[in-house]
Amino acid sequence: MAYYQQEEPEYYEEDEYAYDDAGDEYYYEDEEDIGALAIGAKEGEGEHLTSNMFKKVQTTRFTVMIQGSPEDLESGAALKTYKLGPEIMKHFKQNMAKINRDIASGDELKGDLKRVIPLHLEVEDVTNSYPFQMGLRVNGIVPTTLTKFGRYVVSVPADTPFTVMERAVFEPKHIVDQYMYKDSQMASINDIRAAVDHKDGYSTIAVPSLPFEVLCLNIERGNFPNISEEAAMDILEPGRRRLVEVPTEIAKTIEESLKKPCENIERRFMNLENLVCEAVRADGQESFASFQNLHNEIVGSDVDPDRTLPSYRLSKNCQFVVTMRLKYKLLEN
Repeated sequence: MAYYQQEEPEYYEEDEYAYDDAGDEYYYEDEEDIGALAIGAKEGEGEHLTSNMFKKVQTTRFTVMIQGSPEDLESGAALKTYKLGPEIMKHFKQNMAKINRDIASGDELKGDLKRVIPLHLEVEDVTNSYPFQMGLRVNGIVPTTLTKFGRYVVSVPADTPFTVMERAVFEPKHIVDQYMYKDSQMASINDIRAAVDHKDGYSTIAVPSLPFEVLCLNIERGNFPNISEEAAMDILEPGRRRLVEVPTEIAKTIEESLKKPCENIERRFMNLENLVCEAVRADGQESFASFQNLHNEIVGSDVDPDRTLPSYRLSKNCQFVVTMRLKYKLLEN
């Protein structure tokens, strides 16, 4: 079963540190990572996504509970996967109701759950009464807990009572993503090209535009030393000017920094309607009913080397519970 609790919309605050989804370490963004995310259809396609098509940041807390004996999980008598049903999923939308918000429905709930940009996922608390280590996998989320037996969103030792974790398991890694998540600056690749005009010996960049935002960001960081201090001040404070001039080399660098994120936008979407959470045994054993590595179990030990005693722990009902908090943006309906 799953439970949910939705919090009031909030703005996502950018952190100078980004989570490394290859492990449990934090790292500081390299200065060479420049750019803001350009988001939209590939060149030649019809759709054009803009920032006002996205809702504000939503935050929803939900609990996934897997329960049943290990033997039942193995036989299929108990489910080892959980898919959030329609009645739960509708509460991942933005609640626009003014009264009776707890029973909002229909037009009061806004947003396209098929196209969601995940911003942050945190495991708040866990419980595992199974006699072996359990792992949780969630489709659409890169597993960040690494063990010698595999990769999981979270891995919980055997016989773990209710434990508060408050551990981030997904955050935007690249500064391109972080900038987009903070300010929702979005445009198609054609918009980027329209904002940059290459002249004879120099280029112009439209104000305001994504390329202009990237230009200012990198001037502030000192990434373009060939721009004089006087020219930098003119760019950072354009006044009523609609165009700023920069060397063509810099303009092309900015264009290239935005091209790839724009072309790969579909990879950034997550379909919450297809969200499936799967529990797996995370101690190297494929079968939930395996006698191997059972915690506090005498079967197969020196007391019972031939495994003639019944394994009461494999037939005992257990629970694996994970509460998570997801921050995300979703498109308008």
